[in-house]
Formats: sequence, structure tokens, C-alpha cells
Amino acid sequence: MARKWITGIDIGHHSAKAVVLVRDGVSLTLVNHLELNGCGAIFSDSHTLKHQDSVKKLKILRKIAPLMRSNAAIVVPESAVISKVVSLEARLEGQEQVFAIEQAMNHQTPFPNDDIALDFVQEAPEQGASSDAYRVHVTKQSMVSNWSQTIAKLGFKPKLMDTTNSAIRGAQSWLVTQASSLSNFAVLELGHQHVTLLPPTGVSPDLAKSWSIDIQDTLLSNPSARFKSNSEVMFESVAGRVVSQLQLYRSVAGIDSISGVLLMGGHAMEEGLASVVGKHLSCEVEVADYSTLSCHKSKRSERLPASFSAAFGVAINGLDWLASH
Repeated sequence: MARKWITGIDIGHHSAKAVVLVRDGVSLTLVNHLELNGCGAIFSDSHTLKHQDSVKKLKILRKIAPLMRSNAAIVVPESAVISKVVSLEARLEGQEQVFAIEQAMNHQTPFPNDDIALDFVQEAPEQGASSDAYRVHVTKQSMVSNWSQTIAKLGFKPKLMDTTNSAIRGAQSWLVTQASSLSNFAVLELGHQHVTLLPPTGVSPDLAKSWSIDIQDTLLSNPSARFKSNSEVMFESVAGRVVSQLQLYRSVAGIDSISGVLLMGGHAMEEGLASVVGKHLSCEVEVADYSTLSCHKSKRSERLPASFSAAFGVAINGLDWLASH
């Protein structure tokens, strides 16, 4: 089996991260990774990149992958994509299938009909069902073009666009293959302006929940919070909602379905955070650990930090996509 190379790219308002992976059969190797800070200025709004500014800022990302290894998988903002499951007449094929899905989604999205980009996968069929279910992802074609053209200008070949939650689920699924004890762990991803909770891999990712956090507003409303780290302030502002969501996961999958929480994201490795989270949630807390990931001989001393989880996860999903296409 030929080796597959991919660069996973996660561009956020705080920083941009890239992870280069190569898969040779079942063997996965970390080739390189890089973070660029101070990326807020390359966005013209929440979902749009300034083309020239982005290319100028991000061009160094292309240098971490070998010259002839240009495949890339890109994380796009979760809020830019609408995902729905639609049921259609069974056994549709080809253009008939595409047309039916487009017609169904035209009435379920806020996007203009002439600016829609969609992708879909068929869900596992239920025995005896008279209809087929499809998971459909819809976004603006202008957003897809904006991001893909920027990444292409850097010298990459965009192969896959994936949402943040799907990328995190990719990293989560890989970690479970390395340590089965994590199969009943939810994921708590702490970014610089949001907190996201994903259920264990056996529970639908549709039950993921995200909360936007304004640190400055929180500090103004709670002066005592200024003596705590930003990560602690962020988590404590949503701790009650996290507890409620974990209870929902338990009710869906069984009372023993959540044995712990796995920390990912930019704040995941801050000292003392795991202890704070564990105290509030009354469960085991671990930080995402990629130490079992083989490293390229020139990078053996550089383990992948938990803050790279989205870039790593989208790279994993990209490798899976390349293998199936």
C-alpha cells in the first residue's frame, strides 16, 4: 500500500496550527508540526479570510511538509456549517440522489440558493426501512472558495474540509484506538474564546455542545476571577452547563457511559486545570496524550501537544478520505 501524506491545518483567530502526518499501511508517523500566533488580523469576519494577508502570514506552513507532499485537510469553523439528517425515498442513485438532497436542503438553510455548497454521506440503513437517511453538511460556496483558494495559494492541494467538532472527533477516535480505557471519556476542548464538549465515541457527535466565552466580560462581572487563570475562568463560567450535558450523555448511553473527561485545545495543558475540571465534574480527567504517535527521526524529541488536537484530527480524517477515494 502506497504511503499517504497529509497536512492538517487549523486556522483560528488566536493562532494557526499545522500537523504533517504520513500513513504507511497501519503505521502512522508525525513528520512535523508548527503553530503561528497572532492570526486575528487575517480574518475579515468570523468565517472569511483576507486573501493576501492570509497568504503572507501563513506561507511558512507550506515549508513544514516535503515539497512534493502537498495534500491538505482544513478545519473550518463549526458555526459556518449546518449539518442535518434527512430522510429520502429509498434506493435513489446518482444525479437523482443529489437532486433530492439539494431540494430537501434548499428549504432548511439560511443560505442563498445560489451560494450553497453541500456534501453528504448515507447513514447505515435500517433493516426493512422504506427510506434512506443521509447526513448532509451545508455551507456557503463563497466560504469554501475563500478558504480553499487561500490554502491553494500557499502551495497545498485541499482535499478535505471538515468542521472543528468533526476534527476533534477524529483525534478522539484515534486516541481510543491507542487506549481503550478512553472509550467512555467525553472530550472537553478549551479554545481561546469557546468551550466545546463532545460525547464518548459511542454516542452521536450531534450531541456536542459549544459555548462562546468573553473573558473580559466575565472578569468585569466577577472581579475575584482576576486572580485565576483564563482557562480556569472559562471553564468555571460553563461548569454547570457541562455537568448538565454530561448527565444528558449518561441518560442517552447508560449511567456508566461516562467514566472521565479528556482535555484538548489551547488551554488544555495549563497547570492545575485538570484538577479544577475534575473537582467540578467529579470524574477522572486526562489531557490528550499523543506520546504513542511515532515521530519522524528528526522530530523524536518533539511530542505533539494537546493544543494541536483539531489539526491532528482533521489530518486523520483527511488520511481516511484519501484511503477511500
